[in-house]
Amino acid sequence: MDVVAGVPRPAGSWQVRAPLSKSEALRALTILARTGGMLGHDGLLPDDVQGFIHALRALGATIGMADGTVFVHSPVDLLATAPVTLHIPDGAAPARFLLALAATLGRDVTVTGGPTLSKRATYPLLATLGALGARVSGGPGLPAVVGGPAVGGRCTDAGGSVSSQFLSALLLVGAWFDRGIRVPASARGVSDGYVELTLATLRHAGVDVRVEGRDIEVPPAAPSGPLMFHAGGDWSGAAPLLASAAFIDEPVTVAGLDPRSAQPDVAIVRHLRTLGMTVGMSDEGVTASGRVQRGGTFDVGNTPDLAPVLAALADVAPEPIRIENAPHLRHKESDRITDLAALLETAGLGVVAHHDGMVVQAPFKGDRDLRDGTGIVLDTRNDHRLAFAGALLGLRRPGLVIAGAECVAKSFPSFFDTCPGTWSERPERSPR
Repeated sequence: MDVVAGVPRPAGSWQVRAPLSKSEALRALTILARTGGMLGHDGLLPDDVQGFIHALRALGATIGMADGTVFVHSPVDLLATAPVTLHIPDGAAPARFLLALAATLGRDVTVTGGPTLSKRATYPLLATLGALGARVSGGPGLPAVVGGPAVGGRCTDAGGSVSSQFLSALLLVGAWFDRGIRVPASARGVSDGYVELTLATLRHAGVDVRVEGRDIEVPPAAPSGPLMFHAGGDWSGAAPLLASAAFIDEPVTVAGLDPRSAQPDVAIVRHLRTLGMTVGMSDEGVTASGRVQRGGTFDVGNTPDLAPVLAALADVAPEPIRIENAPHLRHKESDRITDLAALLETAGLGVVAHHDGMVVQAPFKGDRDLRDGTGIVLDTRNDHRLAFAGALLGLRRPGLVIAGAECVAKSFPSFFDTCPGTWSERPERSPR
């Protein structure tokens, strides 16, 4: 599906709601898969979460859903021995969390993926699970097979330089290993804020996580259910909504966000203020307003999902914006350095890409109307974060086309109904 940007509707101020945090939901559901319980949530379930629930049902869990709640009536089948295959179309975190969960079971679990996901790295997790006593095969991407139960122990390397999801996957299931799991500081790496979010989830479940310096130990004392979790608003999904205030020159208020959240992308508040915007908190939500008054340099090593939004803000910045310390951006749904740079350049921005980020600046001032039929088409590379960045650019370019816009359903199904502006689906063109 391609969508076309229209002229933003005058509103005076925008009141919108943050999407559900899939990071919180997936972490909670990984634990609930072994304990049972319930997950309360606000908003639509993203595709990644729905796919994860479908996979847990295939593992024997009984799961029901009502408005605002996911009920895990019974956990995955611990007595089953027959091999099972789970398919995750396009969700790295669900696939990795399922492989780690499989290491606690007594059956072989094969995880397959769609074309893009299958190419993404899995081998660091497989190697670590094998070292912890699981049966593993496959890689370097998907399909991959894991069978348990693993015994656990010391984890010397978990692919931390590629993704924090590998380590989070191990920590979430470590309490079910006979020896627990011990992670030295040397095994930690990029996006460490998401590891901290994982630790917060474990503590909420009653797991006695022990942290000394940067060393982590999860003892072999699995929590018992039923447990209760709540997944709040997603700061990474709210980031483009808050940033949109600078593009439409109107205040935007996002409800459903917790300023005290353990989500690392709460850093967007600090970043927008660094650029000269005003961000305030009230009972109504988090409100961003004002124009971007300066450029800046942003270390997104712990918050790589913010890179596309920050880069897009260069379109309304009087000075360049630099993104740095994030070489792992190349290992996401797309190569978020090369592919994001291409998207920005197509829209008319100046970009200099580096191995760990980029420098972006707008070579022209003012809006650009593309409704004369010449059009510009932005390729999202099936990456929801690139689609968010493209949408921000569309707020100043009526007629701009975002190709493959359906990819936003991965984390924010209602994005184009929520984001300020007007969006219409481009009719499919008949082949000649």
